[in-house]
Amino acid sequence: MEIDQENVKLFVDKRALCSALLGDRLAGSFPAHQDRLYLDVAARLKRHGREVRFVLPPNRHGEIPGRPIPSLLKAIARAHHWYGRVTEGNIPNPRSLAQQTGFNGRYVSRILQCAFLAPDIIEAILDGRQPHDLTLRKLWNNLPTNWSEQRKRLGFPARSN
Repeated sequence: MEIDQENVKLFVDKRALCSALLGDRLAGSFPAHQDRLYLDVAARLKRHGREVRFVLPPNRHGEIPGRPIPSLLKAIARAHHWYGRVTEGNIPNPRSLAQQTGFNGRYVSRILQCAFLAPDIIEAILDGRQPHDLTLRKLWNNLPTNWSEQRKRLGFPARSN
């Protein structure tokens, strides 16, 4: 693999790939001069918080391909689970929740904010269509309750009513 500022080049050994997928029956069928597959992808590496992510260019429809970010998915899942426990009366307050989960109170309070994200923001995060610079820290940093403000602050397109 080679990585530069605007491209990622992958070199795949056809024989090894074929052997892994089909067993050894077809692995020897490639001539020696054709045993490598070259994939050249226009992409950049960009640091976001503690992660390094591939940023792909927009496709022909102007959409930027993405992938779900595990830390964001986990935050949303925890937020809804914890909020449900609080609203059902199983947990009297966030401090008790922090004690039961083993997380500190500040973390619990920040994650609980994610239970109030706009539904379209949650859907985009679940589908991996979030802005490429969205991090957990950005998500929970003074998250407004107003959905229009959330979209603006987090980099999602405004919704027309």
